[in-house]
Amino acid sequence: MPRLKSPEIQTGVILHLQELVPELPDIKIITDWLVRILRQESRGLHCIFYVFLDDESLLKINREHLHHNTYTDTITFPYHDDPIEAEIYISVDRVRANAKEYGVPVYEELLRVMAHGVLHLCGWSDKTESQTLLMRKRENACLSFIGVHLISSLSPS
Repeated sequence: MPRLKSPEIQTGVILHLQELVPELPDIKIITDWLVRILRQESRGLHCIFYVFLDDESLLKINREHLHHNTYTDTITFPYHDDPIEAEIYISVDRVRANAKEYGVPVYEELLRVMAHGVLHLCGWSDKTESQTLLMRKRENACLSFIGVHLISSLSPS
């Protein structure tokens, strides 16, 4: 598994953007939001590394570490359960394609996928149709935590 853990990181959320995701709000807003999600799931936060990649890079990780030969929007590598310590890899290409397919803004789909990874860390699964429906409800609840005022402030002018 990839392991980006850096000894100087004590707590919080690390966003490795590679200049691919200009839609993200301020890191403090994201961290507060993720902490709220984790509180709802009765978990603490040590550190989550978010790594934003293109499709091909995430496909390579999917093949090498999970032995899946498919494109995906996110892969989660948990290292500690509570407080949460993990890496979450996200394909910005998939996020953009999904946003277009579902008719939602890119930043909304991006936040959904970020929450999706956190929910996996909290034990939620999406292997079956019924689990996928429950996961989507949880994602929607997570999006509501960040607030309509923030979501609308992220809209491109």
